Amino acid sequence: MIDIQRLSLEPIREAIGCGELERARRLWDASAAGLTAEFESGVFTQARLAEIGELAEWSRTVFLCERAHLQDQIRRLQAELRVASGYQCPVPEFGPSVVAARF
Repeated sequence: MIDIQRLSLEPIREAIGCGELERARRLWDASAAGLTAEFESGVFTQARLAEIGELAEWSRTVFLCERAHLQDQIRRLQAELRVASGYQCPVPEFGPSVVAARF
């Protein structure tokens, strides 16, 4: 059996928690090869699968909360725009005009 060093998934959790999604994606991509090696060498356990599943579920919850927060911000900004549009100065209406020029 090959000696595989168990990869920590904690840096991925930390990156997601800090909102550093690009870093989290890079860490996940780098971890995928290690997890594949764990699986292929036979050291990948049910507990490890549960750990990955828990990280995925935690990440999903974080993203859903962030999405809800952003949707609330959008709704608030839309409401502010509706109110602000009520204070907008009307565009003056000009009647037809005749322009005469002599050269």
